[in-house]
Amino acid sequence: MDDVWGTARTPTRDRQSLRAIGAVLAGLNRLLPPHGWHLKGSAAILGRIGPGARMPEDVDLSLPESAGPLLLTATGLPPGPGGERITVLRTEPVVFGSPGRATVHRVLVEVDGPPPHGPRERLDDRVLHDRELYGRELYDRVLLNVLLTPDDSAAHDTRTAPLAFPYGGNGPGAATVTVPAATLSRCLAQKLLRYTRRRESGKVNTRWSDLLDFLLVARCHRAPRLSLDGLRRDVAAEFAPMRRAWPLRLPPPPREWLDFWDTAVFRTAPALGRLPEAADRLAAFWHPVLERPAPPFASPSAAPAAHGDALWSPRAWRWEPGPDEPPHGRHGAATAP
Repeated sequence: MDDVWGTARTPTRDRQSLRAIGAVLAGLNRLLPPHGWHLKGSAAILGRIGPGARMPEDVDLSLPESAGPLLLTATGLPPGPGGERITVLRTEPVVFGSPGRATVHRVLVEVDGPPPHGPRERLDDRVLHDRELYGRELYDRVLLNVLLTPDDSAAHDTRTAPLAFPYGGNGPGAATVTVPAATLSRCLAQKLLRYTRRRESGKVNTRWSDLLDFLLVARCHRAPRLSLDGLRRDVAAEFAPMRRAWPLRLPPPPREWLDFWDTAVFRTAPALGRLPEAADRLAAFWHPVLERPAPPFASPSAAPAAHGDALWSPRAWRWEPGPDEPPHGRHGAATAP
């Protein structure tokens, strides 16, 4: 994959999606208070690791409860950086099957904008069709999943950092939209929370897209370096408030993924291998994290870690000693994809 968005190898549809999401994020920046809300989930992962990430089907946000009405009652957002018109089409609360779940709303927005930069021949048939039929060069819809959190929790949230989300996708000089976003480590911990959750029927609530996201992050050399202890702390921070037990191991991928995984990976990342091979690689990433619970899950009698922190190495596909850790502090490996 290329190292910048918007090159000839970036699909036109992906560039359109990036621009639409970037326009929506810019509108949210102008609509919402500057502190307390943040981008999360797969869209945040895309912004953190860049090209090679999976294009998300929707965009996850966390908002303070007091800021929720600003979005949920709006008919539109402020214009995007390129003058895009952003209309809120509809909103609805998400109804969960189990009680006590967080408050989440779906928001569907329409992004309608002026022509993107670039010659006509670079536009695909869908974009040309939209222009000729509707007089629009950019026309897309973005689904937002909005989690409302108590104001005091949002105010004391320290596990976010500014993220320059790609907007425009026109090569090295492409514009970005800077928004608050969950750290990469936190995104992985939140996905693990869902990946290991058991439904009432006893089935594990896994999705092939989460497995793919885990592996795409783990193999990305551009991603921020992941800390073993930091990831453990983020896992604890996500699992403890939900009263979930510390996950001692990963659930195996369901058998029904076999054919679907092969098809999906064939299109996106063949180097990740067949499903059993992918599961082994994922275990090499997560098992060293999960083998030693972090507070408040750690036993009071648990022995302290023998060495300092370790950092994830995508090239070696293992957790390797940090700058102050002895060389023998490495944690298990699998072949890097």
